[in-house]
Amino acid sequence: MRRLAIAALAASALACVFPAGSSTGLEFTWRFHERAPASGSARTCAGALVSQVEIAVVDVEDPQRADTRTFPCDAGHDPEREQFAGLSAAFFDVRPGTYAVTVRARGGGSKGDLEVLREEPLEIIVESGVILTPVELSPPPAAWTLTVTNTDACDQLAATLRLADPATALVEPDAATPYGAGLPTGVGLGLDGAPVDCAALVDGDLEFPTVDLGEYALELDVDGRTCALPVVIDGHHAPLELDLSDPCQGRA
Repeated sequence: MRRLAIAALAASALACVFPAGSSTGLEFTWRFHERAPASGSARTCAGALVSQVEIAVVDVEDPQRADTRTFPCDAGHDPEREQFAGLSAAFFDVRPGTYAVTVRARGGGSKGDLEVLREEPLEIIVESGVILTPVELSPPPAAWTLTVTNTDACDQLAATLRLADPATALVEPDAATPYGAGLPTGVGLGLDGAPVDCAALVDGDLEFPTVDLGEYALELDVDGRTCALPVVIDGHHAPLELDLSDPCQGRA
């Protein structure tokens, strides 16, 4: 648990509007960054597969004084971790004291339900004014498996993992740099577009242990045949099967 002892902040400096009669409060913003590549680009709510943020606030000295609210992810998304441009919807009117706070990022599960993708516990001391707390809510990376078969059916293979829609997934879209270029690899096949000889591969599972949650496209070039396969990495999908005798599966 992180402990935040934050000095009083003037309301005017935070551009906050207090509820009538209020002089103290808690305000939250959140952001997401890629955790697998070294570059760590800032992602949008959609890019991180987060749809809601739940915040539970409990008065440490009087636990019966508690409040839990759920917000649409975009209501408090602040990718630059700076002063939020306007009033965040995630505002709690509280009196001075010490508060135990739990912030949860929720996204779609395998059955369409919302599951906790990331949980961040905090302890915040409120003395006066409004405490603006930016929270890093990047979900942890998931393992992804690519099952390769018929490696003797080709001479050369290149695979590139890109975000399916960089304009939607990234705060500052960059379609030129493939996501897979920043991933560590030790399985004989990179996801950065570098070609490998098919003879160097063996049939079976290629494990990529740390890939950020998101929607991707796996671009393939197999002996000059090119196509892109959709990939969803959310920790629930089955391995992607890649038959090198028919890699594009009828796709262009």
